[in-house]
Amino acid sequence: MKRILSLLICLTLIASSVSFVTLASDSQHWAYETVKSLVDEGIVSGDSFGNLNLDKSITRAEFIKTLNKYFGFTKRADSNFSDVGADKWYYDELLIAKGEGYIKGDASGNANPDSPITRAEVAVTVARILKLADGVLPAFSDADLIPEWARGAIGALCEKGVIKGYEDGSFRASNQVTRGEAFVIVKRNEKPASEDAKPEENISGEGINTNVYIPPASTGSSGGGGGGGGGGSAPVQNLKATVSPRYFDEKTFSLEFVATNASAYTVKIIADGNTKEEALTLSSEKGTYKYADLTSLITGLISTYGNGLDCDIYIRAIGRPGYASTDFVKVGSVFAELDIPEIEGVTIAYNPSTDNYDLSWTVNPELNGYKVSLFTDAELTTLETSYETTDGTYTIDMSSFDNLDKFYVAVTAIKDGVYANVKKSEGIITKGFGGGEGTDENPYLIYSNTQFANIGAYPAASFKQMADITDQVPVTQPATPLDVEFKGSYDGNGKKLYVTLSTDVATTDSATGFGLFPLINSATVKNINLYGTVAGRGNVGGIVGRGTGKCTIENINNYATVSSSTGFCGGIAGRIYDGDTTGTTIKNCINHAYVKSFGYVGGIIGVTNDKNSVIYCGNYGEIDSTLPADRGNGYAGGIVGNTYGNVSLSYNFGKIVSHKYAGGIAGNMAKPDFIISDCFNAGEIDGEEQSAAIICSQGANNPIIKNSYNVNKALKLFEGEATATYTNCYNLNSSDTAAGITVKTAAQLSELEINDNFTIYSENEENTDYNSGYRYPQLSGALVLKDFVYNDNNFKMSIVALEYDKNEDKWYVTINPSIKNVTKYVLSLTGATDTVITAFNSDNKYEIEDIPEGSVTVSLKGYGEGGSLLETAEDLVCDFTFSGGTGTADSPYIITNAVQFKKAFSSADYISKSFLLTGFDEEALVLTDYKPFNQAFKGTLIGGNMENGSIVEVMQKIDITLNLSNTDHIDRYQGAIFHKLDGATVKNIALYGTLNSNQDITNTSYTGGLVGHLGNSSTLENIENRMIINSVQDYAVAGLVGSAGGGTNVIKNCRNYGSVTGKKNAAGIIGDKFRTTMLNCYNYGEIKGTTQVGGLIGENKDNTADTVKLCGNFGDVTATAGMAGGIAGVARKNIEQSFNAGVITASTYAGGIVGETYSGKTVNITNCFNIGSVDGTTAEGLVIGNHKATSTVSYFYDLVNPDVSSVCGAKTGSITVNNTYGFSMTESVKTNDVEKTSKANIKTKFTNDSIWTTSEGYNYPDLKGNSVVTNKPDSFILPE
Repeated sequence: MKRILSLLICLTLIASSVSFVTLASDSQHWAYETVKSLVDEGIVSGDSFGNLNLDKSITRAEFIKTLNKYFGFTKRADSNFSDVGADKWYYDELLIAKGEGYIKGDASGNANPDSPITRAEVAVTVARILKLADGVLPAFSDADLIPEWARGAIGALCEKGVIKGYEDGSFRASNQVTRGEAFVIVKRNEKPASEDAKPEENISGEGINTNVYIPPASTGSSGGGGGGGGGGSAPVQNLKATVSPRYFDEKTFSLEFVATNASAYTVKIIADGNTKEEALTLSSEKGTYKYADLTSLITGLISTYGNGLDCDIYIRAIGRPGYASTDFVKVGSVFAELDIPEIEGVTIAYNPSTDNYDLSWTVNPELNGYKVSLFTDAELTTLETSYETTDGTYTIDMSSFDNLDKFYVAVTAIKDGVYANVKKSEGIITKGFGGGEGTDENPYLIYSNTQFANIGAYPAASFKQMADITDQVPVTQPATPLDVEFKGSYDGNGKKLYVTLSTDVATTDSATGFGLFPLINSATVKNINLYGTVAGRGNVGGIVGRGTGKCTIENINNYATVSSSTGFCGGIAGRIYDGDTTGTTIKNCINHAYVKSFGYVGGIIGVTNDKNSVIYCGNYGEIDSTLPADRGNGYAGGIVGNTYGNVSLSYNFGKIVSHKYAGGIAGNMAKPDFIISDCFNAGEIDGEEQSAAIICSQGANNPIIKNSYNVNKALKLFEGEATATYTNCYNLNSSDTAAGITVKTAAQLSELEINDNFTIYSENEENTDYNSGYRYPQLSGALVLKDFVYNDNNFKMSIVALEYDKNEDKWYVTINPSIKNVTKYVLSLTGATDTVITAFNSDNKYEIEDIPEGSVTVSLKGYGEGGSLLETAEDLVCDFTFSGGTGTADSPYIITNAVQFKKAFSSADYISKSFLLTGFDEEALVLTDYKPFNQAFKGTLIGGNMENGSIVEVMQKIDITLNLSNTDHIDRYQGAIFHKLDGATVKNIALYGTLNSNQDITNTSYTGGLVGHLGNSSTLENIENRMIINSVQDYAVAGLVGSAGGGTNVIKNCRNYGSVTGKKNAAGIIGDKFRTTMLNCYNYGEIKGTTQVGGLIGENKDNTADTVKLCGNFGDVTATAGMAGGIAGVARKNIEQSFNAGVITASTYAGGIVGETYSGKTVNITNCFNIGSVDGTTAEGLVIGNHKATSTVSYFYDLVNPDVSSVCGAKTGSITVNNTYGFSMTESVKTNDVEKTSKANIKTKFTNDSIWTTSEGYNYPDLKGNSVVTNKPDSFILPE
């Protein structure tokens, strides 16, 4: 134990006496004198040149050998450590260390004998020799750097006062210990009295200086085992072999040396840090002179480690029996380089057509061949496979590898069997990509849809698209699964990317999305040209579904149709809104395509917050948020659907439509006081509730609009309940006069220098990138696309209209002036004298005094100073038969008197033209001596007024008294206004007067107040009949239409107030209905007939288009010789969401909804009610008078017929009845197929709030969209 105690003392001495001075030789080293005695004792020895290398780190094996020899440890373990080979010089030393128990293996059973020993390892070794229990580690400043396995040992030595840290409070556990320090530790132990002396047990440590630290190690290596303790175990005799190098030829690698008492030899070469040791085969020998050739060994090293190696060569003699082996003796050093040419021009390229990699290099005739190797690591240590070739190219076949396998490629030169000069190719190759490593500097390369599909495996990597992905092989799945965030970067490189993406998975919550990249987080996506379709269910974007974090989305063109069945949707992104989204930039993005959502939709983004930036973006596509109003909010914007933040430097050319709010830049502002700046709108905006050029706002959210303009004359910059603040804004709409807005003409706006962010046409006439077709200011950083065609009538001299002023009895021409320097305009009308115009009034109108008759061509030319022709307008053909217009849908002929009306509808010349009836919204147009033309009308008649060049639809009245005889019925059809309508549209007409028809062609004639026959997909909308109609002989007679069929006709929002008296199929709206949809139509007049009499329809036939929905009857309906129904006399097709409030009387069968259902047909009646009395002489039913069909009656109630006990008065057909209720004054009972109950109980039975509702003033279930309260006449009293 004295020697151990002495070891602790020497540690203390080292702490106070060791000096770290670098000397030129061992003899001057601070430890030289101490170590010299160990040399004399044979404990340690120098290297082959006699150097002790005291400042080099000592290896674990060298330290162990020194301890064993000095302390006399001899106990051997049964087995050695797994990394100690039997041929190693230190094999026995490690066996002893393991046997004595002071050296343990690591987790893999290794001793790491060639590794330098550290301060931590020395401490653990000392603690084991002392057999100390683990202690508590002091609070060294670098305690967290001390390995766990050493902490207990260091703590124990600290508790004993054996060691402490440095003066700066650190311990420096990983510092290496030098050979000099290690030998001093050993030497300063006391020699035992004899080998059998027992160690002392008392090791209290008294008298030991506790200010101890294990000195920091110097760098370097030990120089091999030869400098340790002499290498190997000494034999009993002090006899030793000898070896002495004499000559080494650095060119031929031949070696000459002298050796004695040796049985074999070992050569060791350390080549650039790599050690190769093997038995040396002599080529010849002469006595003690030995000769060997090291060529194969050195060329082998070159083949392994490359040409040009710094080699240190050592030789060792293995002693013959009875003689100890020598240590390794250094032969010398050599730079080993063979004359093998370098490989040049190595390139590797992905081949998209084969999905392989083509490797090539420059062929050198001095070489015999080349070896292509694939490694799985960048250090080229783990070989996957290799190939040899004599060519200068090689195709690496990737088909045998698994998807996403990665390899590093190297080419090795082959010359005379030697493999040398390994040339590593740039980058790596990957199965499933076209190259790259997924870094920002070297992204994975994408050439195809299959490679795009691998993005999901590396959602944090970088990618770059290298080729168009076409519609022949489009991308059909998003880049990542729906629940995986993309956190890398994708550079589309300006290539085309076709997709067909769709999902039925709802992605409406804040953590989900759908698009090319469903979810991104702090990612970058840029330079993408997207085509195809993207369809999802919430948070849908062409590029990004939902984004969080600080993202960059830039330089993207979307040409793909993008749609969402609900929620947020955008051409570029769906939702970048949530609280963890900070600093996202959407820049230089353009949408070209149709984008639709039943919710919030924007050309660029559906919704964004105030932490993000939308800048330099534009929209050219149609943005659509139209849906039924009961579906909720509908916000559509050219740039943003619903915004909580600022938008700047952006524009809209697209059409924006919404069932609620539509804005050129943003559909809705959801947060007060945000800013839209430096934006403009040139698109068409159509919101049913609000339309604005820049933005709309729901509620009191006040926007701030700066440096922006609008060229759509129909729009204001802002619409909403709030108040906007404007600065430096402009509009062509003359009514937008709020503070901060200046109204400009087109010419004025075209030259307006708004601020430095805009540039104007006059400054860019030579700029080939400037779209000269758009004459207004453009954003300097986001010019209007060069190939975009903007049709701007504001900058084209044109004849806007020729209009007749009824009040003044004058004709006016309205023109759009030239923007050129026109000083006079010449207006030419066929057959009239030219009119020279030099000045217009403020509305650009000019009175025309010389009016020709009939159809006239109107020409307009503009002349400058000196009479030069500057501009010619497009000719306008005007029929002065009418009060203006050209007969087109955009410019209808204007009818302002009876003469014009008769001319329009009494001649074949106009049967396909469009007409506007105007000026009769108060006093009716009286028609006398008028009979309809004998051909079908195929055009359009709309009632309304012209205001600022636009039609404002207003009901127009026509008063006509007409008596029709046999000869007046053309092809059995006749009406007061039209014989037939064929694909025509008639709107906003109210009929007054009397219609008498004396047709006596039995069962073949049809008469209607408006038209005899409606066909070929015609439309009637907002038509009223207030005429008295009598037709006692016609087969069908009705307030509006005699019969309908052909195509799919539509009758909606029409009403009959006049009494109708007929024979069969008498009705308020249509007598004989076929191929016609009827919506929101009502009868208020008294209807009388013989049979098949209905409040709205005489007979409802059974084509798939024959829908009757949301209709109602308030008039009394009487059948004198047959059946009658509140909605239809006879039904062959369904009726839904409708009601009857009139008195139904029939000589045979009476029904609240239908008089009779047709045999062999399916007639379902759902969600209807009856509040009119029903009286049938033969039979009466709450719903059906006489049932012959197959039917279902569901969700129906009756309040006024307690004595009628059944759904059907008579029944021969099958019927299913459910949720059908009738009023009983006594008790709740089941009478036939109706549950009779109290009125209070009926109130509770209709709970489907998508169909049923409650209305003020009516105590019972009312129909949504078809309220009995809203539609009833004032005199009608609802049931209590």
